[in-house]
Amino acid sequence: MALTLSNACLAKNYMYKFASSWLGQGLITAEVPTWRQHRRLLCSAFNPSVLDGFVEVFNRQSERLTDALVREAGGAEFDHWPHFSENALQTICQTAFGIPPNEESVADKQYATAVGQMLGAVMTRASHVWMHFDRLYNLTRTKRVQDAAVKILKRTSLNVIEKRKATMKEKFTGDNNNSGTRRFKAFLDLLLELNNDGKITEQDVREEVDTMIVAGHDTTSHTLLMMFILLGAYPEVQERVYQELQEAFGDSQRYVTKEDLTKLVYTEAVVKETCRLYPVIPMLAREADTDIHFENFTIPAGTGILLCLYGIGRNPCWGPDADAFRPERWLDPASLPASPAAFAAFSLGRRGCMGKAQALMQMKTTVAHVIRKFKVTASDKNLNLKFDFMIKPTSGGQIKLELR
Repeated sequence: MALTLSNACLAKNYMYKFASSWLGQGLITAEVPTWRQHRRLLCSAFNPSVLDGFVEVFNRQSERLTDALVREAGGAEFDHWPHFSENALQTICQTAFGIPPNEESVADKQYATAVGQMLGAVMTRASHVWMHFDRLYNLTRTKRVQDAAVKILKRTSLNVIEKRKATMKEKFTGDNNNSGTRRFKAFLDLLLELNNDGKITEQDVREEVDTMIVAGHDTTSHTLLMMFILLGAYPEVQERVYQELQEAFGDSQRYVTKEDLTKLVYTEAVVKETCRLYPVIPMLAREADTDIHFENFTIPAGTGILLCLYGIGRNPCWGPDADAFRPERWLDPASLPASPAAFAAFSLGRRGCMGKAQALMQMKTTVAHVIRKFKVTASDKNLNLKFDFMIKPTSGGQIKLELR
């Protein structure tokens, strides 16, 4: 039923407009006609040929992450979120946006805080019906916090665009580089080309960049945050990942290749199991634009619909241990639910996440580097979560590291 609804109801609920001052008509929040056009124009940016070119970046950034984490090794428990957030932000800047690795950070130092404030404002507004009315919401302190956050967020995306334009200009004027003739281009390069061709506007470029920054960095970093808590809390799982990495790499700290990624079957199972239990976006809100008929009932046009991805991932179709962290379930296809829609961590249906393959590659590479270098200890017993547009730990989410 969830897949049927997600494909039949492509229109996002009106509450997504609460983020319009930030994301505008980007892929996440766009109205259906705009979404159709932009998805068709941008899908080539997620072609395997493009993603294969990012493997070196994933490795380099994972190496930088482990270098930063070395300073935490041997000490007390610590909050690993700042390390993962900053690293994921720089990764998306180097991959989707083509920012050179040695460039000064394009992100405002207040960016992560501003994202939290913006998402918090959206959730506060969504949960207070009287704030749904613009005239009343505009009088609130939450609106003032949102406006301040949007200024920081927009400054970051503008900086990303200007940096990439400058880099492209240097390449074409400096060394006659003809990379612009490639069939498949990275996300921002494709956006700029489409803008030059008159197919999208400057505003479209900015809004899609804003969307990609949050979708490509915040979601991945939060999943990795949860994953390392689980790896630390389940030492037998961590040991099995480590043994798989030993088989592939021995004691070498060499970079992970795309061929290696296909061999890391259990590591991928850990990634997927984390996503199943803790989907970063736990809920979708859609709107029925026509009557939707089921066997025993009809959903009338205009009805708001909530799809609980968190609940889908823990549905009884996953078995009696649906709430348990058990990556082994992914190794036996016969033990998985018959419907592929049961795994909804990357959304459902035609409006699902285009960056799924990129996210999986990035997370597997990160796990490979970190677990080869460190033994992780954590506990999920006192883990408390909150739904602030994304699932986030509020307490009990720290880890401890020891060098191997």
